Amino acid sequence: MADDPQDSPWHLVHRSRAAADVQSRAQIEQWSASQKYWSGTGQKHIKHTELKSKVHVEGPLGAGGAAFVERVTYGAVAMARKKIDRRRHRYATLERLREEAEIMDKLVHRHIVALVGTYTQGANVLYILTYPVAVCDLHHLLDDIEDLRLGTSADVEDAVKRCEMLGFRQGGEQEDALEKQVHAYLVSLLGCVTEALTYIHAQRIRHQDLKPSNILLAPGQVYLADFGISRDLKDSMHSVTDSCVGFSLGYAAPEVEARGVHHPASADVYSLGAVFLNVATVVYGETRARCGEVMRGGTGSRKATIEGYLEELRPRAVKTGRAGEDALTCLPRHLLGLTEAMLAHDPEKRPSAEEVNERLVEMGGIEQVYHGRCCKKSSAYVSKLIDNKLQNLSHSTTTTTTRLATLESERAADKALIATLTATNETHEARLIKERNHVAELYKKQLAHQQRRRGREKNSPPDADADGYDDWDDDGSAADCDGAAGRDDDNGAADGTTEYTASRDDTTTPWPSKAPKRTPAAGTSVDAA
Repeated sequence: MADDPQDSPWHLVHRSRAAADVQSRAQIEQWSASQKYWSGTGQKHIKHTELKSKVHVEGPLGAGGAAFVERVTYGAVAMARKKIDRRRHRYATLERLREEAEIMDKLVHRHIVALVGTYTQGANVLYILTYPVAVCDLHHLLDDIEDLRLGTSADVEDAVKRCEMLGFRQGGEQEDALEKQVHAYLVSLLGCVTEALTYIHAQRIRHQDLKPSNILLAPGQVYLADFGISRDLKDSMHSVTDSCVGFSLGYAAPEVEARGVHHPASADVYSLGAVFLNVATVVYGETRARCGEVMRGGTGSRKATIEGYLEELRPRAVKTGRAGEDALTCLPRHLLGLTEAMLAHDPEKRPSAEEVNERLVEMGGIEQVYHGRCCKKSSAYVSKLIDNKLQNLSHSTTTTTTRLATLESERAADKALIATLTATNETHEARLIKERNHVAELYKKQLAHQQRRRGREKNSPPDADADGYDDWDDDGSAADCDGAAGRDDDNGAADGTTEYTASRDDTTTPWPSKAPKRTPAAGTSVDAA
C-alpha cells in the first residue's frame, strides 16, 4: 500500500466550499465581536423565545444517546444543532447539560468544533449550535473504506459520494484510490487529532469519550467533538477522579471500565490509542470486526490479546512500505509500537498526549505523513528533533562502548581470579590425595602388623620368664637375640657370649653380644626385677 498520490485516480478537489468556510467563520467572528452577538440579544446563551430570526432545519446528521444532531442554517451560516432533552438524563438540569457548551466555549482550536451559541425551548430542551458542519465522522469513513475493499458495501454510490464530499474525485479504478489518497488522508488526521487532545489537556480539560464517531471530518479537516461528559479540572486540586458518567466499550481504558479512581488524561490517551488501532486495522487490511473483538475482550486477557493482534499487524505494516518502528531512517515508520504504548494496561506506562504528538512527528519522517498540512512542523523543528535523536543515539553508543570495555576488563579480571582459584584448588586437591594415600598406607601397615601378631600369639604364645619379663620387643614381636640357644657368634663362645675386656679391673667378664630388651611380666614391677 503506497501513500504517494501521484498517478492516483483520486485527487483532492479544492471547491468553493473553502471560500464558504472563510465567509462563515468571518460571520461567526463578527457575531462574537458584536454587542448583539449571534442571536441579536447580546447573549451567547439565550431562551428560545428571544430569537429574533428563525433557525432553519435542513436535515438530520446523526443521533446518539440522549441527543439528536441536525444541520441548520441561521442567516447565511450552516451549523450543526445538537438537541438534548433533559427528560432523557436522570437528575440532570438544563444548567448541568449546558456545561458541555461552557467547556466548548473555553476551547479555541482549529481541530475542535467551535461553539456558536445555545438556546432553550421550554424547561426541558437545550440546543447547542456548533461550527462547522461535518460531512461524516471517522467511524462511517472507516466502515466505507473497509466495505468498498471487501465488496460488502450496502450502498456503493453513497460511500463514493461521501469520499467525493470529503474532497476526492474519482478518475480511474476505485481500488487505486483506496490504496493511495484515502489511506494517506486517514493516517494524516491522527496527528491533527493528537494536536487537539494535547491542547485540551493543556487547558486541564479531559474529553473522556474519545472515539471515531466523535471525530468529525470535512474536506481537508478533522474536528474533535462531543464534550457531553467532558470534565474541566482547572479548579480542581487533583488530576484524578472516581466518577464515571459513562463510557464507550472498546475505547474506554480498563481502569474506567472498572469504575475506579483513575487519571482522565491517561484514560484519554488510551482511547486515542484505540482510535489509532482502528485506523491501522483498515489501512493494513484487517477487519474492524476483528479489532472490535480485541478491544472488547475482558480486562484480564485484553492486554495479551492486544499484544498478539499488534504482532499480527506488524508484517502487514512493513508490506505497505513502512519501516520498522525501531529502524534508523528518515523515512516514515509504522505506529504499532507507539499504539501499543498508548494501550498499556498500566496507566503509568502510557505516554502523555504531548509525547504522542512528538513521536508522531519523529516517526512521520521528513514528510510528516502523520500530520495534515495544517499541523506539519517546520523543517527546523524536524531537523532539531532528528539531531537530538542522533545525539542521544551517539551518547548511548558511547555509553554502551564504555560499558562494554568495563565489562571486558571485569571479565578478564574474573578470568584471572578463576585461574588462580582453580590452581589453588588443584593444589589443595593434590595435598588431600597425598594425605589420603598416606593415611591409607599407614592403615594397611597397622592392619598387616595386627594380623601377624595374632598369628604368632595363636601358634606359640610366649610365657613370662622367671624374672617376670616377657621376651617381646616394644613393637610386640618376640625378642630376637643373638645369644639364642644353639647359635654361635662369629667372635663369641658357644654359649652365645662374647669375650669383652673390662679395663676397669683388668678381668675378663663375659657380656652378651646383644642384650635383649626385657619387659616386666604381668604383675611384676621393674624395681622388683
